[in-house]
Amino acid sequence: MSLSKRIRSFSERRNNNNTGEQWLQPLIPGRPAYMMPAGVEVTPETAIRMSTVYACVRLLGDTIASLPMGAYVRRGRNRISYAAVYGSIPEWVNKPNPDATRLEFLEQVISSLNTHGNAYILTVRDNIGEVIELYCLNPERVRIHRPEPNAPIEYEVTVYDAGTMYVEKLTKNDVLHIPMFRLPGEHYGLGPIGAARTTLGAAMASDVYAASYFGNAATVPLPSSCRLPWPCAVALAPAPRMTSHQRF
Repeated sequence: MSLSKRIRSFSERRNNNNTGEQWLQPLIPGRPAYMMPAGVEVTPETAIRMSTVYACVRLLGDTIASLPMGAYVRRGRNRISYAAVYGSIPEWVNKPNPDATRLEFLEQVISSLNTHGNAYILTVRDNIGEVIELYCLNPERVRIHRPEPNAPIEYEVTVYDAGTMYVEKLTKNDVLHIPMFRLPGEHYGLGPIGAARTTLGAAMASDVYAASYFGNAATVPLPSSCRLPWPCAVALAPAPRMTSHQRF
């Protein structure tokens, strides 16, 4: 086996064995990969509860989703407007699917990129292969898998239907994968939350400590080893009398 095939085979085994968060490594032995030195768990679900993270994700989603969007086709190296070729723009540009408007759909895509680093768009096609609907999938239910080193990539999507769960395998023709920032040799993109887990963990831990401090009547909780038994006798020594030249 050549060197390039060995490197690719190792990269595929590493990507297939992880759970989509391949950049996460436990910083403290014995703690989960998501657990930070500050003692809090940093995931997209916990980080979005911070007001700063929520405001940033919503601002990016609302701003980008409100921008105008068009459809184009390629003719060689040229890009031509879809309306100029076919007479009108596709319906999915303004109405991606019956359940979401264009604004809501783009907000889902941008929030998926900023929280998980990946956006997976399911493309529904007609009998001739034309796209008729678009759906933004939950990134936590999608896993990228390559059966063999030279085989095409498959997307394993976990589906919940009528109380049952099953895994549907889709191809690149069915799913459009948009990674935010992909490291060399990796299938998954790296998002801001995954890259700044330590910083977010410190901020989340400080918020938790401040909330518990005020919730405890502004009293710092002491460990059991520092608490005095009750009742306890404390001998108070009388304060020394100040002489006249020591007084102000």
